[in-house]
This record gives sequence, structure tokens and C-alpha cells, in this order.
Amino acid sequence: MKRFDAMMHAPVALVVVDGAGIVAALNLEAQALFGWTAEELVGLPIETLVPSSVRDAHRGLRSAFLADPRQRRMGAGKDLQAVRKDGSRIFVEVGLGGFQADEGEHVVAAVIDVTERHAATERERLLRDQLERRLEDLARSHQIVQASNAKLQQFAWATSHDLKSPLRTVGIFAQLLRQTYGDVLDETGLRHLDRIDEGTSRMTQLVDGMLDLAQATRRSRPFRPVALDDVMETVRESLEGSLIDSRATVDVKPLPTVTGDPQQLAQVLQNLVSNALKYVRPGVPPRVVVDAVPHGPTTTVRVTDDGPGVPEDQREAVFQVMRRLHSNAEVPGAGLGLSLCREVVERHGGRIWIEDDRGVGCRVCFTLSLAR
Repeated sequence: MKRFDAMMHAPVALVVVDGAGIVAALNLEAQALFGWTAEELVGLPIETLVPSSVRDAHRGLRSAFLADPRQRRMGAGKDLQAVRKDGSRIFVEVGLGGFQADEGEHVVAAVIDVTERHAATERERLLRDQLERRLEDLARSHQIVQASNAKLQQFAWATSHDLKSPLRTVGIFAQLLRQTYGDVLDETGLRHLDRIDEGTSRMTQLVDGMLDLAQATRRSRPFRPVALDDVMETVRESLEGSLIDSRATVDVKPLPTVTGDPQQLAQVLQNLVSNALKYVRPGVPPRVVVDAVPHGPTTTVRVTDDGPGVPEDQREAVFQVMRRLHSNAEVPGAGLGLSLCREVVERHGGRIWIEDDRGVGCRVCFTLSLAR
């Protein structure tokens, strides 16, 4: 051992093996790593430190190295294992080098314990496998949900469309009854006809709203640059009667060009301005401001009114289908307008929300991507 004293305090585990594969020396790091003292291991075959299942293969590899004793690494990127005295196994990387001693050819093996690194790599592999399986499950679930949504959208479209015909029939016959027998019916009968008219009108609003919502979810027209200034001109024209009746003021600031579907974006702005014209303070002509605030590649479009506003605890709920803050008698509508707005904005990759306008009125904001 004295001839190998220089390696005894090396900071890495070193094992010296002679040409016959017998351990000739090991330093303190190797003794600590394998649990053997030098007196116990010296003189034993190096295969003592090798798992029994690969000892025969190891003898062949050892002979091959002695035939060409160049420096090389073993175990890098592989599951190379060694056996400690207590029988436990560790994962190792080994650097080999040959040298000539008085007794003949020897091999020195520098052994690094990579058990913790191997365990971390294995945990990473398991987590990656779990993630891949979950992603595959999510992809399958997404496909199922997409197929289910497509069927539901088709059903909603067909049902809403088919309901319009019987509703028109009910409305027509109610009008005929009023025209033909209006002078015969008493006050109760006329009141019943009024209820029929109100019911069919309300149901027609609901069906139209469902058709609009179904159309918004079914459309797949490619997006293109859309000048929101032009869209607002179209909205003004379509709401001209309501603007005159309510004596409303609509102040449109310069708006940007965004990427999207012009018809769907027009529907969003029309719904928001229409809401601002419906939800007003008594005796106060409504005032609506439409503007936009840029944020890098996106813009926030804002529709601000001076109406009664929306309570903070209801600002998320009003975007749900058929969720309303007022009865139909107070403010007519189907309760689908904001749901449609959210559907369209989210299909455009944006989000929509409500905030206070300095404590007075309501401000609906939604984001869109600016056209490049």
C-alpha cells in the first residue's frame, strides 16, 4: 500500500486494480464510499464491488480495457451501479486510467457517487411521464368537450330557430283575436290577450338572444384588421332611433384598428351602448363615452355611461346567461347581451369586465389585439 500512499487523501474515491482484477489499494474516500476498509478489500476481486448480475460482463470489459488502457469514462448517462459492503447499491460514474507498476499493468478507477443525481433524474422522468399522460388526458378531454360543445351549439341553434315559427303563429292569432273579437271581449279577456302579447314578445327576445349567442359560438370567419371607428359609425346608425328617443349623447373618441371579426365586434359595441341607453337614472338623458387605451400590442376598449352602475358583488354575475339585475317590466331584455359580449371577446383572445367610473355610472372594459 505504501507505493499508493500519495492517493490516500485524494478528494475522490480511488480504487487500484492489478492486471488480474484484484484490488491492490483504495483510498480513504473509497473506503467511506463502499464501507470496506483497505485491509478487508485489498486482495479481493474488483467484481466484489459489482452487482452479481453483471459480474461476468464486467470481467470481459475489464480484459478489454487492459488490452487498450486509455483513459475513459464509464457510466455517464447510464445506470451503472456498484455494491457496498452492506449489499446496498449506489449509482456511480467511473473514470479509468492505466499505468505500469513494478508488478505489471494496473488500473486506477476514480469513482463518483451519483445516486442522488440519478434519483433526481428519475423523479424528473417520472414527473415528465405523469405530465405527458395528463396532457394526453387533457387533450382527449378537450376533444370530448369540443365535440360536446359543438353538438350543444348546434342544438341551441336549431332549437332557437325552430321556436320562432310557433311564436310567430301565437302572435299572429293573438292579433287576429284582438282585431276580430276585441269589441266582444270584456276587460278580463283583453287583459289575457295583453299577457299573450307580452309573453310572446318576451319569448321572441329570448329566442333572438339565443340565436345571437349560438351564432357567436359557431362562427369561424378568419380575423382581419377592423377599424373600430367605422364599426362605431355602423352602431350609431343602427341605434339612431333609440338615441333620438332617449335624447342620449354618445361621445366616441378616436378608436384604433384591431384584429377580429367586424360583425361580432359591432355586436359587442352595440350591446354595450344599448345597455347604457336602457339602464339610466330617472329624468337624466344618458351620456355614453366610447374610448380606448393602448397597452403595447393590445388595447382596452371602454364604454362608459352615467347610469345607476352595477353593484360590485354583481359585476361578474351579470355576464352569466340570463342573469339580470332588473325585471323585464323595469328594463326589457333577454339577459343574454353581456353573455354574448363575453363569448365574442374571449373568442378574440381578450377579456371583459366592469368597473366604476369614479363612483358614477358604469364602465365596461374589454381587451383586443391591435392590428399589425
